[in-house]
Amino acid sequence: MFSRQMLVIFPVALVTLTSNVFAVIITRDMTPAYVAAHKDEVSVTVAFKGVVQFTITRFVQKDRYSDAEIVIRKGGQVVFVGNLLPVFSKDKSKATFTFTVSPDYVAESEFKMSEGASGELTLISADGKKAVTAMQPGFVEDVFRLRLGDFAKSPGNSK
Repeated sequence: MFSRQMLVIFPVALVTLTSNVFAVIITRDMTPAYVAAHKDEVSVTVAFKGVVQFTITRFVQKDRYSDAEIVIRKGGQVVFVGNLLPVFSKDKSKATFTFTVSPDYVAESEFKMSEGASGELTLISADGKKAVTAMQPGFVEDVFRLRLGDFAKSPGNSK
């Protein structure tokens, strides 16, 4: 019987990896401050056209598989979950996701982008500096979570 193990790492956690790790998942929040500090990695554009249009672009430095999910919430309830088409981005390219949300649903909704590659793991310390890069058997996935309400405060606030 084949057994797989999954390990979740948060940016502030220190973890010792063993040789039987199959996958590593690193989850980070993309806040307006994160986006402003990492313009070479990601951009978020918000346009108000009756609906709120989001364009999120991830600039990749090496081959990456990316997919995205939109979770629409209202009153604490999940109203809709949609998966956007997966994208394979080649070295030094970008993956762009564009979608619209009704202004009534923006405050509680979120966008999640997952991207992965096999074999290489880079741990990032809490201060955002690269801590260590290591080759690992298995798959490494980064999950970026963006709360839509953080980026669409009012029609006068376009990033």
